[in-house]
Amino acid sequence: MKIIVVRHGQTKLNSKHLINGWIDDVLTKDGLRQAKEASKKIPKGIDIIYSSDLKRALDTAKILNKKLDLKIVPSVNLREINFGSLEGKFFSNDLIIPHRSMKYNWHPYGGESFGDVKKRLLKFLKKIRKDNKKVLIVTHGGIIRLLYHLQNKKSLHFIENVSFHKFDLDKILNKV
Repeated sequence: MKIIVVRHGQTKLNSKHLINGWIDDVLTKDGLRQAKEASKKIPKGIDIIYSSDLKRALDTAKILNKKLDLKIVPSVNLREINFGSLEGKFFSNDLIIPHRSMKYNWHPYGGESFGDVKKRLLKFLKKIRKDNKKVLIVTHGGIIRLLYHLQNKKSLHFIENVSFHKFDLDKILNKV
């Protein structure tokens, strides 16, 4: 089963190179424009849209959904990694290196490790695989990075706002 995953549009914190995490940040004018442009690229045949429950992802999903007019199902399991006390702060190189290398035991200052995120993401993926629908997911860079790693056993360092990514759900779930 193939899934299409989209990162949310640019937020105020993104534009300042600050860590979002679970902060419920809003889209910038550029973020709104990015989502509107991306809505032109949505493939046909999508049955359902899942989104992180954070505002930036939900707002992106709503813009993408104007063309489709489908139900959007929010899920806490699609949230970005929780960065604890680092949220809202500058993403310096000493923080970006362990994050982008997906250190599974690295708990950033009271936040989640990638292992924690993996547990909640796999729970979600197993649930949607049972429905066997053509799925569009709107989420965050950390979730896309984790999906890429689970499928390809490689790191994906930079993820553009409102970029589209295709994943094979069966391939991911059969490897874990």
